[in-house]
Amino acid sequence: MRYIHFLSLLCGLSCMGLGLANEQQCLAMHTFQTTYNDVRNKAEELAALVQTLKVQLDNTIESNCGDLGANAASNMYSYNLTHCDFEDGVHMCNFTQNTDDQYNWLLDNALPDHTLGSKLGHSLRSQHPSYVMRVTSRPFNPAHAYCIRFFYKAESNQNTAGKFSVYLQEGNQRGYPVFTVTNIPAHDWTLAEITPDPEYLRRPFQVSTIKSS
Repeated sequence: MRYIHFLSLLCGLSCMGLGLANEQQCLAMHTFQTTYNDVRNKAEELAALVQTLKVQLDNTIESNCGDLGANAASNMYSYNLTHCDFEDGVHMCNFTQNTDDQYNWLLDNALPDHTLGSKLGHSLRSQHPSYVMRVTSRPFNPAHAYCIRFFYKAESNQNTAGKFSVYLQEGNQRGYPVFTVTNIPAHDWTLAEITPDPEYLRRPFQVSTIKSS
């Protein structure tokens, strides 16, 4: 990179003209530059590996667990598998921001995510903790059973008051609450696993997540 070459030249001239202390500082800067390049290369390799694994997973899902299509109403024992890591940019894994709430969820990488454990990954974040915010998934076909799994945590260093809920939404109705937590844990990501009652899965539904004060 031209910038790095220029920085190295500037550092070398500074070391030649300003004495031993500056030379030690420049050597330290060169060491840091090498370390930075190594970390950056490893991060790029990891990002490429994650993308490869995601493509393989998507292909496996499509070939083995495709949409039910015309058989959705009669085949209650078929299933539909979906994976989401919010690494598809503005598409947000086909979640949509609701318009009947107060604020939108924020998709960014300001904080380390769960998938990559670093700021290379993305997550949905509540930017206004005291207000109601909702996102809703694409529709899911009827099935005998579903398992809904996701990770969540508070942004602060301590548990956060408020309510985080998941609903199974039918049509324009909010639907049935299947998960609620009122003291959102901090520090570590927490796994939530939901197995809705089959009674709620007999008709097409969507997953709606709500954060409120």
